[in-house]
Amino acid sequence: MLESTPTEQLDAWLADTTANVVVAGHTHVQFHRIHGKQHVIGVGSVGIPFAEEYKGGNVPPKIMRHAEYAIVECHEGKISVDLRQVPYDFEAFAANVRCSAMKKPEEYLSSWTEQA
Repeated sequence: MLESTPTEQLDAWLADTTANVVVAGHTHVQFHRIHGKQHVIGVGSVGIPFAEEYKGGNVPPKIMRHAEYAIVECHEGKISVDLRQVPYDFEAFAANVRCSAMKKPEEYLSSWTEQA
């Protein structure tokens, strides 16, 4: 599920649920979308948040230099969704990658972007 998922596809996927909140994962893309009366949430990724939907192929996804998560609350029947992004020390992370046994660390690190 993504923010760009067509309405018809969401209708089919959510047809059998009466949940007010549906949380999706594995896309590494953060979003909050209202679909009818349902909140559809992509929490992003704490470790590898993508700048945009990854469509596969030979070009790796661009990865953001922050951690992402969502806080979902319900108070007096009202749902609130707070999408959070927390920066981390990318240079310390990169230094650890370079010191690891990972093959081609610079190629791996080249996927991280400074763009928000």
